[in-house]
Amino acid sequence: MRTLVIDDELQSCEVSLHLLKTNCPDLEILGYECKPELALKLIKSEQVDLILLDVEMPGLNGFELLEKLPEPKPAVIFTTAYDQFALDAFSVGAHDYLLKPIIEEDLIRAVNRVKERVQPPVETELSFQLDKLAIGSIDGIELIDYEDILHCQSESNYTRIFKADGSVNLVSKTLKEVESKLPSGQFLRVHNSHLVQIRSITKYIKGSGGILMLKGGHEVPVSRQKKPEVLALFGQSQDPKSEQEGT
Repeated sequence: MRTLVIDDELQSCEVSLHLLKTNCPDLEILGYECKPELALKLIKSEQVDLILLDVEMPGLNGFELLEKLPEPKPAVIFTTAYDQFALDAFSVGAHDYLLKPIIEEDLIRAVNRVKERVQPPVETELSFQLDKLAIGSIDGIELIDYEDILHCQSESNYTRIFKADGSVNLVSKTLKEVESKLPSGQFLRVHNSHLVQIRSITKYIKGSGGILMLKGGHEVPVSRQKKPEVLALFGQSQDPKSEQEGT
């Protein structure tokens, strides 16, 4: 995918480019543009498949730039220091919304999400999928229904899987490896160390990042970087005033 970074801050552009080149070598990096008006002209004249787009920029903000782009528009990952625009970002079709400073794993996950949605699936003659997570046990392999998993917690190179029946499995897999085996539409990474099943959420308690209450009384922290995505999941956004009140 031909990828362009658009941000009025040169340092932010350079950081994003470094992260992309280091972690997403299969992307064709076109470079960056600090002036949104010039970025608009470039996208109109060349094929651009993905843009990393800042929100607050002089002259033309990210939403205004996106509105002016001709169809078909490139896939968009918003990158910004402000969390209050998350709901607007997802409402205009953004694939992801990353808060600065950008976390490497979040960027990789966002790019992979774009690839899944944009690139056509590879057809196979025969395929099937178990709606279960297969994990090794002492006497063989245990299959756990996705819906029975409440949340997963990282413990270095291990992961604890908390289940609806109150039991816990400790598996010798990183949280990233476990996450790759679970459907993204059903599970959400809300913290570097925590992955939750969306249907298990019963309440959100506001704060700097906030806390999710799950079925069975489980509490899971939300990181500041993942807060916009969590709020967007509930159809909510965050403004600076309410953010201060929640801290």
